[in-house]
Amino acid sequence: MSCARVPIVAPPTRTRTGGLTLVELLVGLAIGSVLIGLGAPAWQDQLERRRLEGGLQHLRSELQLLRLDAVARQQTLRLGFGEGPGLGSCFVSHTGPGGACTCNPADGSLHCSPGAQALRSQHWPAAGKVALSSNVASLAVSPLLGTLSPSATLKLVDSRGRELRAVLSVMGRVRSCQAGGRALPGHPAC
Repeated sequence: MSCARVPIVAPPTRTRTGGLTLVELLVGLAIGSVLIGLGAPAWQDQLERRRLEGGLQHLRSELQLLRLDAVARQQTLRLGFGEGPGLGSCFVSHTGPGGACTCNPADGSLHCSPGAQALRSQHWPAAGKVALSSNVASLAVSPLLGTLSPSATLKLVDSRGRELRAVLSVMGRVRSCQAGGRALPGHPAC
């Protein structure tokens, strides 16, 4: 009896195809999570700073436009402010006497007495990141030279306590500065 030898064949080797192992995927996710966790607060800080600066620029633009409108219409125009704790803040530019148009700080709705007309308004909700306050209830803009009466200080404060002020002179010049809270590069101290 003869014994036939059967050749031993090695099992086929697996060749690695493209893709990730579970360990590689988890390491990548962990690194990505750490990077996002480090970058998110800086992103949020930058976003809130831009909201604050945008609000200041909006106020500047509104004041300049109101001055131009007053001279063009040859009519005294007004800028009225509305604010309340926990309600939000707003402003409304309008014709007529002081207080003829008011804005509701809770929802930004406008109410004008007969003969007055609202021109433009802006509302900052209480849940928002920026709040406006003013040391005067209303500003008048003269149609002769576009001067403001009285001079005023408008404050914009974000949720982190950073405060930008717009100091308005009688001649209509708007000077901005920062007060309190954290520093805002590019704005001088008040």
